[in-house]
Amino acid sequence: MLNQSLQSITKAYDSFTGTLSSIMPIQDEESYEQALVIAEQLFDELDDSGIDPKVYLLNIVADQIERYENELPEMQEFLAKANEQSSDNAVLKLIMVQNQLSAADLIEEIGSKSLVSLILKGDRNLTKTHIGKLCDRFHLTPTLFF
Repeated sequence: MLNQSLQSITKAYDSFTGTLSSIMPIQDEESYEQALVIAEQLFDELDDSGIDPKVYLLNIVADQIERYENELPEMQEFLAKANEQSSDNAVLKLIMVQNQLSAADLIEEIGSKSLVSLILKGDRNLTKTHIGKLCDRFHLTPTLFF
């Protein structure tokens, strides 16, 4: 009985992987685009019960998409730049972009436009006082900055 069940599962898996072989693993822009369409369709088809077995298929496709995207030269460049800056600097930049702020808009929390500029360039770091004031103003948790 167990052996028959394993054979049935293996046969279904082989059929499944054969069907997906045109996009798995993703190796070019065309299969990437196909995988994105499949992922979107799967996501749209999922029911809201939280127990839809198609979520496992979506996870497989999403993992392949993520692997492909992480290997793209532009993603490698982005990740290298992101790793160069401190997390507090990155969070400050994100706050400024999301809230359409300039250095002058953060004088109350940081002190001066020149200090904000130094922090953004990476020449200075945010202090605990700065982080506390930013967290109060933007309703953030301090752990985001570390």
